[in-house]
Amino acid sequence: MVSSVSSGIYLPKFRGLRVIFFIFFPASLFAQRPYISASFPRNGATNIECNSFISVSVQFPSEGKILDPVTLTPFSVRLFPKNEPSAAIAARLQYNPEFRTLTLTPMELLESRMAYVFEVTENLVDERGFGFMPYRLTFYTGDCLPEPEVAPDDSVSEIFIAEDSVIPPITWLDQWYAYRRGDSIEVRWRMVQEYMNADFTIDRSADGKVFEILDRVDSRGDSYTPQYYSWMDTLPNEGNNFYRLTLADIYGKLAYTDTISVFIRKVRFRKTTLKEGDPLYVDFVINQKTTMAFVLKSGADEILIRRAGAIPAGIQERAISLGDTPPGRYLAVLRTPEDTLIEEVLIQAD
Repeated sequence: MVSSVSSGIYLPKFRGLRVIFFIFFPASLFAQRPYISASFPRNGATNIECNSFISVSVQFPSEGKILDPVTLTPFSVRLFPKNEPSAAIAARLQYNPEFRTLTLTPMELLESRMAYVFEVTENLVDERGFGFMPYRLTFYTGDCLPEPEVAPDDSVSEIFIAEDSVIPPITWLDQWYAYRRGDSIEVRWRMVQEYMNADFTIDRSADGKVFEILDRVDSRGDSYTPQYYSWMDTLPNEGNNFYRLTLADIYGKLAYTDTISVFIRKVRFRKTTLKEGDPLYVDFVINQKTTMAFVLKSGADEILIRRAGAIPAGIQERAISLGDTPPGRYLAVLRTPEDTLIEEVLIQAD
């Protein structure tokens, strides 16, 4: 007789979504292989927001301790439309070793009224090299609005009025936010009503104190219905980007929004053509501490060097020693829970 055990998972609330579900597996399956314990109710849910994330619990047997971050890739943890398994959705993967949670966050809005599949494959392994038990869950998006009705965390809290001015009459801004789109940052705002409004100025700062004017956007004119505006910053700073919106009426009176911020993280190899004996430098621009796993592979896919370690938050560099690796062409692979770098490294004779 095979006994059974149960495990429960709490999926964090996100824009109205909160689910708790219990899964039952035969206890004998836990002897060696790690597994995922989580699901929407009945392995599927409807009317999910189009920017919902998926957070699941990672379970290890007694022999296992941690997840191998080198294997946390888009090939081991996937999100894709149910009717197009090969059309993977670009997503950010994060693993929290303290709480043992694995989170997948889509980098793009999902389509309305579509079925999607979240999948963990055997390519995800623990530090012993044991692959996870394959896992899938299916969910269905609802009728997603073309414009978000609720601003993200960095939303406007109030509007500041210059001492010698008044806010343009019957002009109301109720949403003001910014988020990353690839290497750019999109700034959006919504005006409930506008009257005698002239234009908007987008200001940016690296420290939240000294701002520079980036661009101006003309008002669409008087309106008693909501108006949506957007603007794209195609050359944001690496690190912090603080934004402020200035509203001007036709008389030149000004009003200022509170600031919002978006952090642009960068992890990159500084130079991939090296002299024999030189270290490989990695530049980190990160706003929270993370972990790094690095391997150097030969042309025959043999792992020659393996390095790992913790990386504190901030702007910094890390020198990875390649030891006495002889001249030649190699493949450098560096992964954090949020980033993946795969580049060819050329080592030249000194």
